[in-house]
Amino acid sequence: MNKRTKMVSFSWMAAACLGAAALSGCASVTSNSAGERGAVTTAYNRSSADFIGYRTTADHRRRVGQNQSFYFDFDRFDVASFDAADIDVQAEHLKKNPELKVRLEGNTDVRGSREYNVALGWKRANAVANRLRIKGVNSNQIAIVSFGKEKPVALGTDEESHGRNRRVDLVFE
Repeated sequence: MNKRTKMVSFSWMAAACLGAAALSGCASVTSNSAGERGAVTTAYNRSSADFIGYRTTADHRRRVGQNQSFYFDFDRFDVASFDAADIDVQAEHLKKNPELKVRLEGNTDVRGSREYNVALGWKRANAVANRLRIKGVNSNQIAIVSFGKEKPVALGTDEESHGRNRRVDLVFE
């Protein structure tokens, strides 16, 4: 190897290490007692007051029969453990009232292609639908749609705006 080749190799290796260090500082995967893969906890910590700023309070979310939103981490479609309990409350309400129907609207932030975001919104809506089905809700009560990045609720380009747009809206029809 000549001196220039060594320098280029070192530069690539340094860039890769810096990238890996940056990613590991931004997110960590948690797991629950059953060993399942948990939600990614991002640098702003989903359970902290910083993230809850645009979430509804737990008391409000536990009221049955109300439209609500469930939020997701970047490029993820797994339901967070603190959202699971809220979805379960709605599932019980739907089981007791089989005439009710909900529409699950999957949404993403603006990053990524239209096709990718429609697919990701669909996966997010399906994750919530699967939770409802597991808890005994009839599939006929659930409609799923993905808007991808087409229906943002926050128009900013900062992380909070992106976080507000990565959601599934549960809408009672």
